[in-house]
Amino acid sequence: MDFHRQLKLFIQKQKSSSVLFIRSVIQRSLKALHDSGCKTWISMEPYPTPNLIDQDINELLEAVSFTDKIIFGRTNYCKEVSQGYPQHKHFYNEKAKQVIEFCEKIK
Repeated sequence: MDFHRQLKLFIQKQKSSSVLFIRSVIQRSLKALHDSGCKTWISMEPYPTPNLIDQDINELLEAVSFTDKIIFGRTNYCKEVSQGYPQHKHFYNEKAKQVIEFCEKIK
């Protein structure tokens, strides 16, 4: 089994807990830093295509909405994305648009 397939299986097992992890450990830590006056930011990259992990980007964005900056990026150099999800360019353009709209809304 190649690395990407192993990673996909691992992530699928973890996906239900990824938002919980963000909401618990990361969110509390970042929020405490933010509330104490530190500039905080998160990097949502590489963001997986639905053939790797199907998740709700809005739920993730809400969990980190207090940060000063959100960086969003695509998955690069991964044949499971470029070949396994032919509409990946459209997918990432739409997700980037969602992130921009979300950030503009919470300004």
